[in-house]
Amino acid sequence: MTLLDAWMPTYDVAARYAVRIAPPPAQVYATLLATDFSRPWLVRGLMGLRLIPALLGSPGATWRRLVRPARGSRASLANLDQSDFVLLQQMPPREIVLGITGRFWALAAESVPIPPARFREALPEGLAQAAWNFEVTGTADGTELATETRVRCADPATLRRFRRYWRLVAFGSGLIRHAILGQVRREAMAGAPLASSR
Repeated sequence: MTLLDAWMPTYDVAARYAVRIAPPPAQVYATLLATDFSRPWLVRGLMGLRLIPALLGSPGATWRRLVRPARGSRASLANLDQSDFVLLQQMPPREIVLGITGRFWALAAESVPIPPARFREALPEGLAQAAWNFEVTGTADGTELATETRVRCADPATLRRFRRYWRLVAFGSGLIRHAILGQVRREAMAGAPLASSR
């Protein structure tokens, strides 16, 4: 059983991706925490497209995503305080779980701050909640790094809205996750320095 199973055992939508990496799990986990998720051009490009509707929506809406950091900052798991994600639980060097709650499909997508202590409570009507993990598993030839996103919706109407949204973004979301895993793999293989030494 993973930490993700504990935080979101039931869900409406899920997507999982994985990559094999030669270095051992401890090195991969340390690299994962330090990797700048916004480095791959594909991630920056696709997230830029995702933010276009928000720019056309409410001027006061904000939608800070982990992979779209403030100018000059890093989009890493070490900088969660600069994103709308909350750290739900971390078990080094095996797994880390993030959470986010909001209306992801809205023109100006908005997040609703819900602390970890209330994350597993019943959702208010009209909201969806995502749990996103990275799991590091030792293998005979190194490490498997996997990431899974699970989403649960508060009510049938919200689920219908989310499914329409998901049909539009699922492919791009998968590309972003493949790009993030690929970046972690490259940095782990190269023995990339951690964030504190960059």
